[in-house]
Amino acid sequence: MPVKPYKTYQQQVDLLKAKGMIILDEAYAIEKLTQINYYRLSGFWHTCKKSIGYYEEIVYINKYNKTVKKRIEKKLEEFEDNTNFNSIIELYEFDKNLRLLMLDAIEIIEIFMRSIIAYSFGYNGHAKIDTPLAYKDSNLIDINNFKDKWDNFQVKHQEKLDECVEDFILSHKYNNKDIPFWVVIEIWDFGTISNYYEMLKTIHKNRICKQLDINNPAMLTSWLRELNKLRNRCAHHARIWNHYNTGALLDFNNFFDKQKLNYAAIDADQRLYGFICVINFFLSKICPEKSSIWIKKVTDLINTKPNLPNCNFYSMGIEQELDISAFAS
Repeated sequence: MPVKPYKTYQQQVDLLKAKGMIILDEAYAIEKLTQINYYRLSGFWHTCKKSIGYYEEIVYINKYNKTVKKRIEKKLEEFEDNTNFNSIIELYEFDKNLRLLMLDAIEIIEIFMRSIIAYSFGYNGHAKIDTPLAYKDSNLIDINNFKDKWDNFQVKHQEKLDECVEDFILSHKYNNKDIPFWVVIEIWDFGTISNYYEMLKTIHKNRICKQLDINNPAMLTSWLRELNKLRNRCAHHARIWNHYNTGALLDFNNFFDKQKLNYAAIDADQRLYGFICVINFFLSKICPEKSSIWIKKVTDLINTKPNLPNCNFYSMGIEQELDISAFAS
């Protein structure tokens, strides 16, 4: 199949109009296509195209060697009635504001996890362990299940240290000092934190879970891993409002009250609303005053979702507009 031909901004506008999109101000449309790019915006108007049903497509073989299938909707090139370019831009801005709110909250969770992990292994009086170099200590790791992952972690971690030019790392190197855990953890990203937690022995995972009133370390492992994926999507400006996450939030439906939170029954644990519930839970444990402010901002924003064909609340994992009272303690 030949590569699609290059089109000028005016030709792009003409093409959208030919497909049925309402564009009342062509100059404005060209301005936005210049700023954002046609293909990037196409992710926001794709759902507005006319549908002709579904089919199952093999997406990939995952790390557990299982075939993952995703339900894909067949679309025509024509848009549904009332697909307005201005509303597409509003949806784009809506998604951007959602990403900013998610990043704001995930930052708090990431820093908190750094703090409690560093504190737990800098000194653990209860277990009589003094482990300032815990990041090198395989005795803390479930080595039977994570031998290869631990070995790989050590290599990548050393590479990070070698490449780091932060003063607090360089001063230790210059003075030929070992770098304590509570120092070195400051160069960890969310992915490194979640990977380290996953590899820990259950006794150590449980100690960290206790700080969050969680009694299932596997659930926390899952939530941290999936939140890191969301964080990366937000950091790289990828669309999130109707994104379907390939990994589910473990035990989501058992942990949260569906009737109270009014989430969609089938797959809220793989939609944005599931992540909002999980993030709000973390914030309620870490910083309750921030939680109430954050969830109100999120609720107010979601209820301003632009009205476009096929752009429904269910795509976020909820049945309808949000009621802030659902999140009351």
